[in-house]
Amino acid sequence: RGLLAFQPEHRRFFFGRDREAQEIAADLQALIDRSATRFLIVTGASGIGKSSLVLAGVVPMLRAADPQLVFLRMRPGSDPVSALRQTLSVVTEPAKVLLLVDQFEEIFTHTTSAAVREAFLRELWTLASAPEPGVRVIVTLRVDYIGRCGELLTSDQGLRFDRVVYDEAHRCFVSQMEPEALQAAILEPARAAGLELEAGLSDRLLLDVGKEPGALPLLQDALDGLWQRRDGRRLTQAAYAALGGVVGALQGRADALVEGLTARGDAPVA
Repeated sequence: RGLLAFQPEHRRFFFGRDREAQEIAADLQALIDRSATRFLIVTGASGIGKSSLVLAGVVPMLRAADPQLVFLRMRPGSDPVSALRQTLSVVTEPAKVLLLVDQFEEIFTHTTSAAVREAFLRELWTLASAPEPGVRVIVTLRVDYIGRCGELLTSDQGLRFDRVVYDEAHRCFVSQMEPEALQAAILEPARAAGLELEAGLSDRLLLDVGKEPGALPLLQDALDGLWQRRDGRRLTQAAYAALGGVVGALQGRADALVEGLTARGDAPVA
């Protein structure tokens, strides 16, 4: 998928996040079992893979367990209340709904009105608090916006949203992938697609990624480059060298983008 998020239909190519997907599914079920507000926040650093984890990991797992579950997704954008109502408009009769609000931080980056932000959150909270069958709400949130969640109240009872985010019952932190998980994310999708990696290539990828904070996007971009330069059904060391490694692959993509802008006469990016 390169730098694109995995979708539910890509489940068979999604590896390395089984533990987190099971944790999120279990946390959501625990909220349902004790009749608590069905609102779960999946948070972590930018580029950590939150959207892919929910879309390709959690959603297929929940729908396999309950085929009647209606899955809906949205991004807040600049008018989150209208976007929410439009998203829910497709449900015309009582149903169990799983609503993913992806990139929840857009209420701070795209929405200028504090009143609209809070109105949106309150609608979500009300939906997640209604009796069953009801709406299960999962939001993905960049960790650097947790502090701003304290600006919002979930309801007239005065519960601030940051208290919800810090409550382990309502929150799952997503951390960097361990080497074993990264190895699975390299090898297993290739096997599922009928590909093989030249000997030593996966170890070289892991070594080059090292302790980079953006390890996952770097790795995804390099694997996309290797796929595009595959030799039949093989991903090769020669192709990887031509890319310039994990850092070189992304740098090459950025350079090509800048050159394309310049060729069209656009202002160069500083």
